[in-house]
Amino acid sequence: MARQGGDEFIVLLSNIVGAQDAAVVAQKILDVLMQPFQISGQALHVGASIGIALFPSNGEDGNTLLKNSDIAMYRAKESGRNNYQFFAPCTEK
Repeated sequence: MARQGGDEFIVLLSNIVGAQDAAVVAQKILDVLMQPFQISGQALHVGASIGIALFPSNGEDGNTLLKNSDIAMYRAKESGRNNYQFFAPCTEK
């Protein structure tokens, strides 16, 4: 896990078999973040929008995978936040 910048973090999963494994991890992250955090007696609520890009189908290098996961993350934000979306190439002409 690494902080990309601002409020963006990157999680690299190297031992997954496919999309279903990535979905399970993404949902576990969302489940943990949906629980309130107690800080100085205050309940803080955090949400997340997760974008997923898979190697090699969504990119064969780090830059492409980051770009495509970012596209998927913005789709997750547009879908109401607190969810995950997989990268899908745009098919519009």
